[in-house]
Amino acid sequence: MTTAALPLPNGEECQAPQPLTAIRNEKKFHECYELSKEILGNGSFSTVYSAKSMSPRRRQWSFSDRYDLAIKCIAKEKLDHDDILSIFNEVALLQTLHHPNIIRLENFFEENHFFYIVMERLVGGDLFDRLISKECYYEFEAKKVAKNLLDAVAFMHKRGVVHRDLKPENLLLVTKKDDYNVKIADFGTFSILVSMSLSLIGYLLATLLIQGFRFLLFFNPSKGFAKYCDDSCNDGLGNLRTQVGTPTYISPEILNATPYGTKSDMWSVGVIFYILLAGYAPFVDNDQNELFRKITNAEYEFHKDSFHQISNDAKNLISSLLQIDPKKRISALDALKHKWVQCDDKTLLKHDLIASGDNKNNNRKKTSKSKSMKMKSRFSLLCGDLCGDISIKRNATA
Repeated sequence: MTTAALPLPNGEECQAPQPLTAIRNEKKFHECYELSKEILGNGSFSTVYSAKSMSPRRRQWSFSDRYDLAIKCIAKEKLDHDDILSIFNEVALLQTLHHPNIIRLENFFEENHFFYIVMERLVGGDLFDRLISKECYYEFEAKKVAKNLLDAVAFMHKRGVVHRDLKPENLLLVTKKDDYNVKIADFGTFSILVSMSLSLIGYLLATLLIQGFRFLLFFNPSKGFAKYCDDSCNDGLGNLRTQVGTPTYISPEILNATPYGTKSDMWSVGVIFYILLAGYAPFVDNDQNELFRKITNAEYEFHKDSFHQISNDAKNLISSLLQIDPKKRISALDALKHKWVQCDDKTLLKHDLIASGDNKNNNRKKTSKSKSMKMKSRFSLLCGDLCGDISIKRNATA
């Protein structure tokens, strides 16, 4: 295996602190991996297959009956120069992010007609679907998910990487039996493990269905979401400017078209924590303009029927994350030190056991189930069940 320096696109965002390299292989892809007939996902540019590796000690397939890899095959003929740089950027970025709660890049091949991105395969589905089946998480459970997520986000932010599209659909569970072990995925619009991609026609139809858009949402498959940033720029606000993300989880500074940095991810984390405990989002409205107004004003509340039995510490952490001013918003490192995250597991488990016997907690479950199913229904209506939500992107200059 050899490596070569990676040319990254120019832009206002700061580049990696160290020169990035992309994995380049001297071997051919089909000498190293076997694709199964199982298709995990389709996109406009690619197909994702389950696969397994070939034994390095012999030129035979190491048949373990376990297709434990996901390989994205991207046809080169459909890509322009920017698309190719975007793929290299995502691969190089994932090379630097070795963390147990971030999806692992196994290998990368560039051949005459295809790019092959080899990733670990996670079979537990995404956190959104798990939440639908569970209705909501108890605090003991939510804290475990929260700590795993915060660990990964702190790791990214320490390296100057901002994800820009954190949401339950991009948090993948390792197994079907484990409700807590999540990994951050989708570091670019070239999603590695999506079930389906929204077609351009479907996207335009979805756009027409949503009432009162403040601006037209541009789907740009050639530009990645995750970026390197410099939080010291613009008086500590950051140096990113592209309006990108998913409406329900997007931060006020992105909507207000002001410079932003890693703290924009922390707003999304706050929305995710709220959803874990309530079963529905803090900011919900059928009118897109009204939804954005609520977000930019941090207009939400802890409804009694859903948060009656939720501890004040949990609500305090959410409030610390959903701060309009990013300078006042808690960082990932500080969130890991928060009293709720540091709370003894036995204490939270005891709290949940007491809460589980409360009739009001049963009402919370019913409310969560009803509202979360409404969320799922709304997303299915907008996207024809092709995606969990619509990602927005405009002014793609940073």
